[in-house]
Amino acid sequence: MGNSGFIISSVVILLVVSCAYNYGRKYALGSVNYKREELHSLPGYYGIYLALWFIFPALLIYILWQIVEPILVDQAMKAQFSVYQDLSAAALLEQVKNLVGNKFALKSATPEQIELVNRYLELKEIGYAILSALYQSVVRLA
Repeated sequence: MGNSGFIISSVVILLVVSCAYNYGRKYALGSVNYKREELHSLPGYYGIYLALWFIFPALLIYILWQIVEPILVDQAMKAQFSVYQDLSAAALLEQVKNLVGNKFALKSATPEQIELVNRYLELKEIGYAILSALYQSVVRLA
């Protein structure tokens, strides 16, 4: 899943925001029987206002998740490190992150390291799934 989950969620959020903009604009015009001069503001302003009510909660959730998710993944990985006594948890976590980003080094990794890399990737995938679920809840609430 990886970044594709984030991209799909972002595209969905942008589509919902653009629909909200169009709906707000058309609703404002429809409320005055399409007589622009009776509106207090330009119709686009009403659309932007409604679109902002959709995008701000999504951005807030994204920013908070970008802060919280690495901490949660690191804590979950450190719980797996109790078996390894030869390295500190921080050093082992850095080693796992390096292996995730370097496919060539992964070929020479030990089976234990590959298991930790797979667990790390599973946790990151769960994180993307949670972020997607949070996005969907914002879309439904808005």
